[in-house]
Amino acid sequence: MLADPDSLPDPVRYILFNVRLPYAVMAMLVGASLGLTGAEMPTAPNNVLASPFTLGVSAAATLGTAYHRFVLSTTDVEGLLAVQRVIVFCEGGRH
Repeated sequence: MLADPDSLPDPVRYILFNVRLPYAVMAMLVGASLGLTGAEMPTAPNNVLASPFTLGVSAAATLGTAYHRFVLSTTDVEGLLAVQRVIVFCEGGRH
C-alpha cells in the first residue's frame, strides 16, 4: 500500500501524506529534541542534580505561557494587565 502510493484513492493519499505523515514526523522530531534536552540539562552546569529550576527554564516557560494565554488569545486591556502582573511577579516585585 505505501510502497505504491499511486494505487491509493485520492482522498486517502491526501489525508495520509498531507495530514497524517507530517504530524507523525513532527512528533518524532519534537520527541527526539525533548529527549536530547533532558539528557543535556544536567551536563550544562556540570551538576547531576540540575533541574529546570536551576537554569531558569521553568520561569521562562511560565512567562511564555502567560504571554500566550493573555496576549495572543485576547486583545483586551485586562489580558495585558495580567501579563504585566506576571512579569512583575517573575522579577520579584521590582519595576
